Amino acid sequence: MKHVKGFTLIELLVVIAVIAVLMGILMPALRKAREAARMASCGSNQRQLVLGLLTYAESNDTRLPPNPGRDGSAWHRPNDLNFSSTFWSQGLITEAQVESVKNSYHYAGRYLGTILKNSEVFNCPVSKIRDDAVWPPYGAAQGTYGEFYRSGRFASLPCTYSLLYSFDGFKSMGDLPFDGPNRTVDKNTLVVQDTLMYLSGNPDLSFSPDPAESSYSYHSSHSFHGAMHNKPYFSLKMTNADFSALPTAMNGLKLNAGYLDGHVVKFSAIESVHFTHNNLAHNWLTPKYR
Repeated sequence: MKHVKGFTLIELLVVIAVIAVLMGILMPALRKAREAARMASCGSNQRQLVLGLLTYAESNDTRLPPNPGRDGSAWHRPNDLNFSSTFWSQGLITEAQVESVKNSYHYAGRYLGTILKNSEVFNCPVSKIRDDAVWPPYGAAQGTYGEFYRSGRFASLPCTYSLLYSFDGFKSMGDLPFDGPNRTVDKNTLVVQDTLMYLSGNPDLSFSPDPAESSYSYHSSHSFHGAMHNKPYFSLKMTNADFSALPTAMNGLKLNAGYLDGHVVKFSAIESVHFTHNNLAHNWLTPKYR
């Protein structure tokens, strides 16, 4: 009778060990490939946004749109598609109310909604914010994210990019203050960047069911060591009175920055430059911001 030889226990353990070694070698490579794909997708969004700005400028004597963070003579954060100090806490507002603040309410869709029809280009794909996402994300639904981007009828609508065109709301921190380009011919050309900021308490920023979770201090568009996915951002709770250096947890964090000539550059967070906004919000920009 012919006997069929099977695997011995030793042979089976050797095979398992070889597979484990191969997985250990391949997993970091797969993670890097996945991160590279995310960065490329994020960069594509930023290029579309820059193209939209340039299209607007072509019809407006090289002028870029007003920044949605500007409210009359005051400034809000650069991480907004919509902001009106008059109605920000109200949420849903009427068309008549939008009209009543037309001289100070510069929601992004007012200038770019017919050019950049999909609001997703203002958000890093990692955030998974969709144009048809129900808004607000907690409480009673009153519309969709994209609808409010285009109509301006929700007066506080955050996005995950820092919109830096026509933005002059950063104070100087021992260096020249940031001067966002107002025209395509200006010498400063940085117009969009993945968000990296520090805030202490910001319920209007949270997309999660519990707005109190937004008390996490550091927020970034991309993930970094120790960060929680406090939607739509990756966030790290840390009290910090010294902003001369970012937490070491961000040593490997990479972000994208987009410029008016259409190119998008990847940079390391630890090389970024610190700016403040009314001493309440802190942002870090690429060192190539001029």
